[in-house]
Amino acid sequence: TACADYRVRDLVNHCILTLRSFSAPLDGGPSASIPEIIAAADVTEGDAVGETKRAVERVHSAYATADPAAELEYNLGVIPVGQALAVLTMQNLLHAWDLQRAVNGTVAPSADLLGLVEAVAEQLLPNVPPGLFAAPVETSNPGRFEKLLAATGRTV
Repeated sequence: TACADYRVRDLVNHCILTLRSFSAPLDGGPSASIPEIIAAADVTEGDAVGETKRAVERVHSAYATADPAAELEYNLGVIPVGQALAVLTMQNLLHAWDLQRAVNGTVAPSADLLGLVEAVAEQLLPNVPPGLFAAPVETSNPGRFEKLLAATGRTV
């Protein structure tokens, strides 16, 4: 991954903590700070698949009836719920690629999903605090997804 020290277990924990942090402003449940998310402490209690499913179900429940225009306090500051969901979508796509790379799988986002994530990245990447993403890397691959991956420090 772009987080060179992460093992697969660390990445799974990082993803679970990220999901929790994006659910908390809506449902008031447990959250995680940015330093906790980056540290990726083991929160799976020995059941990575089950805990991931619970975190995903929590996000679905939290956002199912949320007003996309409502502004709430997230780790990134006060932002509209719809923007938070778009950022989370970007994170999920990037980390899906990280995970597939670790297990020799593939990720092929639809054109619509890729368009959304590109738009989010264009707004987000220039404005995030240093250290949240690896520095961009060069790529000779002309693909849209590959350019996005390179912009977030992933070597393709």
